[in-house]
Amino acid sequence: MMFRVASSFKTVYRKSSTMVTNNNVSLFQIPVNLGQQLLGPDKAPALLLEHGLEGVLESSGWNVKKLPVIDSHGLVYENPNSTPNAKNCDEVGKICERAYNAILEEAKTDNFLLILGGDHCIPIGTIPAIIEARKSVGVVWVDAHADINTPEGSESKNMHGMPVSFLMGLANAASLPSMGWFKPCLKPEDIVYIALRDLDP
Repeated sequence: MMFRVASSFKTVYRKSSTMVTNNNVSLFQIPVNLGQQLLGPDKAPALLLEHGLEGVLESSGWNVKKLPVIDSHGLVYENPNSTPNAKNCDEVGKICERAYNAILEEAKTDNFLLILGGDHCIPIGTIPAIIEARKSVGVVWVDAHADINTPEGSESKNMHGMPVSFLMGLANAASLPSMGWFKPCLKPEDIVYIALRDLDP
């Protein structure tokens, strides 16, 4: 079912008042599981590819450009576990900065960006890159959870429940380790939620 959806995608968006379409997809993998405590989300990108996602895209007429995997290899952490209100903040900040830098350049092209993750913390890096390159962007957030907790208000302190609060500037990112690069980029009117059913206070 998931692959059938992929086959119906069309790359259409407005740029400089001209409608742009092409069949090129830039494929990113961000295999991390830092935003929460369970193992496994980092396996999602590889599993999707092992089970034929790239072939489905190509057979549907897409030209697939696989970009290097964005992972935590070689990163040096300054203050690991130093932020009790946002678990793994140092690590999340570093990997999201790496994702931001990698995606920003590709987002300046007309290619459809297909980003395979698994951990909900990665939009802290992916969405700012896309918005910076493609100014008129709306976000459709399909999730049972709003992911808009702040470090101060989160019950779990897991960062996979916080990305929207960072993107909207509800969390003070500048005060957190490895988040000095980050700038909020979403306004309430830029986001639509679908499938919410479990909201924290």
